[in-house]
Amino acid sequence: MSPPSRYWRAEGNAYAKAAKARGGSNPRAALLEWIKVADLLTRYGAQIVVIPPGPREVFDMVYVADIGRWFEGGFFFANFAAEHRKNETNYAHEIFKQLGLPILGQAEHKWEGSSCVRISPNRTTAFLGYGVRAGRESCQEIAGLLDANVTPLYIQMKEPHIHLDTLLACLYERETKIVLVCRSAFADKDENGWNPHEAWGLLWEACEAEGTKVISVSKADGALYATNVRQEPNGRIFAAEGLSKSHIKQLREYDYKVHSLSLPCLFRDGGGASACLTNHISRAVDDGWVPPDRFLYEAWRPKIMRWVDKYPEHEI
Repeated sequence: MSPPSRYWRAEGNAYAKAAKARGGSNPRAALLEWIKVADLLTRYGAQIVVIPPGPREVFDMVYVADIGRWFEGGFFFANFAAEHRKNETNYAHEIFKQLGLPILGQAEHKWEGSSCVRISPNRTTAFLGYGVRAGRESCQEIAGLLDANVTPLYIQMKEPHIHLDTLLACLYERETKIVLVCRSAFADKDENGWNPHEAWGLLWEACEAEGTKVISVSKADGALYATNVRQEPNGRIFAAEGLSKSHIKQLREYDYKVHSLSLPCLFRDGGGASACLTNHISRAVDDGWVPPDRFLYEAWRPKIMRWVDKYPEHEI
């Protein structure tokens, strides 16, 4: 995770436009929200490695999911489509050297990290997203980094769903494995061969073949990022508040517990919910990497708490 810097502001999406119409962003409130999320994840057993906030040029790195993804053997960095995020890769690269994390390289095509990839619960299919913030060519590039037994399935999305994790989630911490998917976020049919009806059918077939249940997310819940979730081993799911009672009830039927997070700055303004705020690198630990103590959240938290009163209440 990476705390929002004092220069943080909502930028680059439909949510940000609405935030500016309301008078702009509040970096101090955003930091307090981030601390709340980090504390909550820690309470439920997550180990957090902190990427320190950088200079003004990397003000949006709080959405750390987008900087890249861990693949077998190393971390693969994003090639940002968003102009205001292009400096993040070089900054994160230097931090990763200090962390001692192996680095595979950087995407050649426009691609924004783990937000653009989801692996099915039984690891037979990789859902690769493209459209607003990732080029179609990136899907083929990322497919080349996957395990040989994983079949890629491309999904084109449309705004306001700028990343795959805003329309699809894979839940695997309970007996019933689930793929949550918002069909209304699929892009319309185009002349390049994309057909949303065909893709929807292939998704169902892939999930049925591996014994995974598909749950369709409504357009309204999709707009609230019902799929942009962080899950823990106890079946607890952290999601932005406001999801429909019917959606939450359906997940409860399969023993998943939804914990709603109030994120008026980071989600309502910035357009990033709990999945955006984390970059899951547990497989790096499985591969033998040990996080340096000085980067752990427990070492950073006292310093971060001292920042709160020094952060501005209006974007600068």
